[in-house]
Amino acid sequence: RNQRVSPIPSAPGARGYLFHSGMLSGFQPVEQDAKLLGTLYVESDLGALYARARLYALIVTLVIGISLPLAYLMSRRLQRRLSTPILALAETARSVSERHDYGVRAAQTGIYEFDVFTRTFNEMLTQIGRSEGTLQEQLGRMGLLHQITRAIGERQDLKSIFTVVLGRLEESLSIDFGCALLYDSEARILTVNAVSANGRAALPAIGIEDHGSVAIDENG
Repeated sequence: RNQRVSPIPSAPGARGYLFHSGMLSGFQPVEQDAKLLGTLYVESDLGALYARARLYALIVTLVIGISLPLAYLMSRRLQRRLSTPILALAETARSVSERHDYGVRAAQTGIYEFDVFTRTFNEMLTQIGRSEGTLQEQLGRMGLLHQITRAIGERQDLKSIFTVVLGRLEESLSIDFGCALLYDSEARILTVNAVSANGRAALPAIGIEDHGSVAIDENG
């Protein structure tokens, strides 16, 4: 390499170092026991230092130039991978909210963390569905009781009341046979007072006649 060579000063200068024209130069006295032995002159070309600094700057620029697009591409890929299961889970929640269909289940994504969350979400839907089913059953029973109570209030005779009760039970519970019997404690017999609509066809097979009597033995 070509290096600049400066002439050696004819006389020592002031103590210290200074930068000038891309060079570093300075004078350093050499003493022993407070006696000046001489002066050390140092001069260095900073061209190599500047060249190395430019090389480092170029390397940093290249690293940043490559890293930024690579980071952008990776973030886009990760964003799709992370946002897809979240959007699918949100769509499942929206379907449940709009249709009140608790049988819908979120699909597994293959990502462990999201699969744990998905399983928890599906278990929650299962619990809500069971609670909803129990609530609907209770509401159905309350509605049936209300219908029976209102129908009983509209009738006075016992046979009409039994007929309405059996009819409501047949409609709501899908029973195959239903009948109401009156017990005579003195004669110890049961008398058929009312029979459901579907139950009339089964009377001959059971051996009971409409408005007939059923004897009770000693064992009841």
